[in-house]
Amino acid sequence: MTDWPRIEIPVGEAFKRVYLLAYPSISFKPGQGNPADPCKGGRFDPIQASAGHYISTLYMADHTNGAFAEVLLRQGSPTTVPFADVYTRGLVSLSVNRPLSVIDLADRSINEIVQCLLSQSQKSYPALRRLAADLHAQYPDIAGLSWNGRQLNRAGMRCYLLFGDRVDELDLTEISSSLLLEGAGLQAFWQAMRDLGFNPPSQLL
Repeated sequence: MTDWPRIEIPVGEAFKRVYLLAYPSISFKPGQGNPADPCKGGRFDPIQASAGHYISTLYMADHTNGAFAEVLLRQGSPTTVPFADVYTRGLVSLSVNRPLSVIDLADRSINEIVQCLLSQSQKSYPALRRLAADLHAQYPDIAGLSWNGRQLNRAGMRCYLLFGDRVDELDLTEISSSLLLEGAGLQAFWQAMRDLGFNPPSQLL
């Protein structure tokens, strides 16, 4: 059995996430859908636990580009971002209120197959969701997972997934938030598009 490495997220560390305006900025995404469908859901969700129920999730990153890359600016997606995906979302800065231990999937000492899956596009999502479910069952004390965003190609820019049955909204604090169509949110969106090679929707030109 692999002894998976861990990292600790300290109290007060700040993160970024892109969220749907229809929900609170630090709310967890309900686990729904077919984990075997690579075209719907995120990199690691939906996650179906061994008992059969779904686990809610929250994605965040330690850099703004990582937050956008996991939601709107995924590698392999159309290079022009649909306007509907922009006006329905916001950007939030948040921090954690207690130490959180997460599995470090970025550690090169772990299985090479995992590293290969993390470097691939959406076709790898079903396998990564099975991995998330297995790690969730194997380590009842972990709060989630961490990995390096594949679009960034820069050391130190990490993404995180938190398990909603191990972490709740009371463990997180919103620092600030902005719509993607105004102010700091719009500025960050433009910068991320430039950095990651995407084009804005025509409505923003």
